[in-house]
Amino acid sequence: MSELINRIPGNKSAMAALKLITQTTAELKARQRITGRSGQLGYTVSSANDWDYIGLVTYTNSTYNLGVFRITFTGDGTQRFPIAVPQFDIRINGTGQSSRMIFNADSGKYEYNDAAVEVQAFQYGRPVEDLFENELQSAWSVELFFIGKTGSGNFALNIKSRAQSTCKGVFSIVRLS
Repeated sequence: MSELINRIPGNKSAMAALKLITQTTAELKARQRITGRSGQLGYTVSSANDWDYIGLVTYTNSTYNLGVFRITFTGDGTQRFPIAVPQFDIRINGTGQSSRMIFNADSGKYEYNDAAVEVQAFQYGRPVEDLFENELQSAWSVELFFIGKTGSGNFALNIKSRAQSTCKGVFSIVRLS
């Protein structure tokens, strides 16, 4: 290919332009390899606890009930309006893999079923809009819709929050209803 370029009138400028493009691209790619995100640091945020929320939820077999949980990320203050991409692990009646809520592609919801209770997540990480203007916090809503299969009782609920974020921070989880 260099023989063809050598035949072009003014080939020195064409070669110089190609060299500059190659050098600029190599510099940009090298910077991305070193920092991972073109200079943006990323943090994995998670508490040291096995579970961030542990509680009992009362159910009956006469009606469906709704449990609303708010999961809030608070940045450490080193960055205004931090970006956090959350991940939630919700387990019902235990902490093993069989207790995990699983996404059902047919219904489009996260679900859990056992002999005692049926649980569906209406919202599974929907952003809470009233915190969009908050400089340090972001929050997500998890809404669990549940009913007992054989009577009344309680099911154990465990929630673990993690995130990839642009700064360090902490999570808190509260039940709203």
